[in-house]
Amino acid sequence: MRSITPEYYQALWDTMQFLPERVDKIAWYAQKLLRYRERYEEVESECGVPWFVIGAIHALEAGFDFDCYLGNGELLGAVTTQVPKGRGPFDTWEDGAKDALELPPVREHTPAVWNIPGIARYLEEYNGSGYYRYHNINSPYLWSFSNQYQSGKYTSDGCYRASCVSVQCGAMVIIKQLLIDGAINHF
Repeated sequence: MRSITPEYYQALWDTMQFLPERVDKIAWYAQKLLRYRERYEEVESECGVPWFVIGAIHALEAGFDFDCYLGNGELLGAVTTQVPKGRGPFDTWEDGAKDALELPPVREHTPAVWNIPGIARYLEEYNGSGYYRYHNINSPYLWSFSNQYQSGKYTSDGCYRASCVSVQCGAMVIIKQLLIDGAINHF
């Protein structure tokens, strides 16, 4: 099974350029994430995952909806039926977020250092590593709205469509915008 090296992730980051037609939308994602920074920091304090990584996951999994589970975007008040199945219900978004970030498959990929390659690998494993391993493309979950992604998307668990193009901003793209905006500064 193929996997991506830290050097590959770093090279993608270093050469990433935003698609000009998506710049406004990228800025929107970053600004929206920043509105909820305190909630993400609360979860970070208990789980150790950086607030901006939690925020990027929240954008992609739940469209910033605090009534939805961080693990897959399903409603908090019911037991999940999509991967990860059988989670919940949860009383609060924070409880669900902690659960999603503490699941063994997620925890296994927590990097020793939260640098660019570590964050990219964590996010790719969080969403699923099938893009590169099985389809030889960069994951839209990380790189959509940048030059590092063109097309190909899982439209549901296990259902890949080569011609489908993601309409969500990739997590690494959001993080780079936060860095440009000065909201994070340690890379």
